[in-house]
Amino acid sequence: MKVLLHMGNYKTGTSALQQYLSEHAKEISRQGIYYGKEQKELYFAHAFFACAVLKQALKGQNFWAKEPKIWERIQRSGEELLQEMVQEARKMGCHTVVISQEGILCELLRTLGGLWKSQFSGAYDEDEMLIKYHKTMYELLRKSFDEIEALIFLRRQDEYLESQYKQYIKWPWKEDAVKLPEFSEFVALRPVRLHYKPVLDILAFIYGKDALRVMGYGEKTDTVEEIIKLLKLQRKEEKTLKNSNPSLNMDATEFRRKYIKPEAIYNEELLQVLLEYSKEHPQPELTYIKPQMWQQLKETYEKENRQIAEQYMTPASKPIPPFEWKEKTLYKGLKVEQLEEIFGLFR
Repeated sequence: MKVLLHMGNYKTGTSALQQYLSEHAKEISRQGIYYGKEQKELYFAHAFFACAVLKQALKGQNFWAKEPKIWERIQRSGEELLQEMVQEARKMGCHTVVISQEGILCELLRTLGGLWKSQFSGAYDEDEMLIKYHKTMYELLRKSFDEIEALIFLRRQDEYLESQYKQYIKWPWKEDAVKLPEFSEFVALRPVRLHYKPVLDILAFIYGKDALRVMGYGEKTDTVEEIIKLLKLQRKEEKTLKNSNPSLNMDATEFRRKYIKPEAIYNEELLQVLLEYSKEHPQPELTYIKPQMWQQLKETYEKENRQIAEQYMTPASKPIPPFEWKEKTLYKGLKVEQLEEIFGLFR
């Protein structure tokens, strides 16, 4: 039996991919592919499994003390959850199990700890923790599967950073969040890993380079179509999938950051109002990134992204989109007109 381990990364169409596999689980099982969802609240993904393996890998470290609410929910072991999936897949006559959680690649360590720098202040060796995690994951999978394949999508660093900022303001990873940061403050906290190649080098060492399927993610990338091709599924004509992880526009993001009280940060009804406003007022022409910062990002990551294409991507794979400057307007905050409009939605 084979396992396809979709590792992420975040903000690369993962919610759409997971939603498609979950909603078509019965249909694709007839084609030999098993995708068992865990909990509806976890957006069709295997978050409990991914977190349970991480908890096992870092057992004994006080990493867990930082976010006890999350770990209290992880009651079953990764091995127990995996065996449940494998047994069900065998009963259904499936030859391949798909496991999907976008933080498996590397970001679970940061997202589950809130903002990495503020929580841990460099007290941990992140690569050492990542190696322990993936070694534990690999050993666990190897017991049940003859073949392991890892699927990874990577987004250009400037777009990834900006997208993750809006995601953080939308729903903070840090459960005791009090003050939501400005974009510059968010960047200074080193919230996400932007150097992808060292992570891929670790994965190649543990899983084997040939087990990695690495693809770039851009605005025209269809992750659903990519996994359908990889699994050789027959796709029927269907209605457009509902966006299960919509984004806030910049005005809604700024409003949420400045005017939503800490005790209401996780109020889903308030968030839904801002999401509806964002849907009606898209702002693709705006950016948080100043030209100087964009140039620094290009100089830092452009060469590395080419090395990733050369070492970890096949000629058929789409590379990480090149750094090409697109003229956008720097976002300068909420104007009075938009502020009054959004406030009016809550009256």
